[in-house]
Amino acid sequence: MKIAIIGSSGLLGSDLAAACRRAGALAVEFSREKMDLTQPGAVRNALPAVSWVINCAAFSDIEGAQHQRAQAFAVNSEGARALAVSCTRRGIRLMHLSCASVFDGHKSLPYKESDEPRPVNVHALSKLAGEKAVRGEGGKPLIVRLPALFGSRGKTFPAELLASIREKRFPLKVPADETVSPAYSRHVAEALLQLVSHGASGIVHLGAHGRCTWVEFARALLERMGQEAPIEEVPAATFYPKTERPLHTVLDAQRFREWTGHALPGWQQGLECWLADTQEAGAPG
Repeated sequence: MKIAIIGSSGLLGSDLAAACRRAGALAVEFSREKMDLTQPGAVRNALPAVSWVINCAAFSDIEGAQHQRAQAFAVNSEGARALAVSCTRRGIRLMHLSCASVFDGHKSLPYKESDEPRPVNVHALSKLAGEKAVRGEGGKPLIVRLPALFGSRGKTFPAELLASIREKRFPLKVPADETVSPAYSRHVAEALLQLVSHGASGIVHLGAHGRCTWVEFARALLERMGQEAPIEEVPAATFYPKTERPLHTVLDAQRFREWTGHALPGWQQGLECWLADTQEAGAPG
């Protein structure tokens, strides 16, 4: 199978390319420099003959989106539309990646695919607009909503925690009232390939088994690294002073389990795999 990965140099895109190699699938990788989603003509001309396109590209700076609204929508919405148009016209299956923060976080139970999205910031608005744009172009797109991710690339909060612990920058400042189901990006990449093999369409949620607060995540990270350090628990409203964020972004992944017969490993297992992989690679995390 031949798969085009848009945004292949990012956190998830790089892990997805590696997962393709392990699975024996041919990955055609497009970094931001090789395909600019804000240029529809460039998208149309660059897209090769493939079975699937997986769109990992995104404007992911949540705070930046508040004052760069046009840029966020250009990538997350109009860029996704341009990709969907090209895929539909050429009969290519499209997997478009969205996020759990399209919900407002007011629900205490995990969010199902049937729950109504209610974005609370510009970034989430642009991601939901991207979902609608992709679905509006026809074809059989698959929209995958993802949880918070951690892995070997990207400026994620878990990566910042890991760097702070290794550099002994204490106390660790952590938002106290966010509940998440964080997933290791390598595990998510492998799950995306399972969905490709299944030939799924529609909307599906992914999330690591279990849930935690970022404080619990930080404590688990310290424990597995054999470290003891103080944690400063900060209300999310203070930790993110410029942008409102949903406080509960746990996704119900039952549909994924039903479709594939598998579940993502729990966040603790993902954490252990992440640390093992970064130690083996000699990477900073």
